[in-house]
Amino acid sequence: MTGYYYGLIGKLPLKGELKVESVVVREFFLNVGRVISIFCLISIGGELDGGWIPWILIAASLTQVALVWSVKKS
Repeated sequence: MTGYYYGLIGKLPLKGELKVESVVVREFFLNVGRVISIFCLISIGGELDGGWIPWILIAASLTQVALVWSVKKS
């Protein structure tokens, strides 16, 4: 995904003049997503038993595969 992202920056009309700003915005949203996922895990973590954790990991993995598939398709 990172390689695709940097390739997309090079195709923009400004030819990478806003490279630093775009990396900052990207990192901001990545970190916000991490914080939200950690808070969700903490909030439902007490109610999870050992049987649900593999299913949650599979769902998270499939979400990442779907994201890459949707980006490459468009």
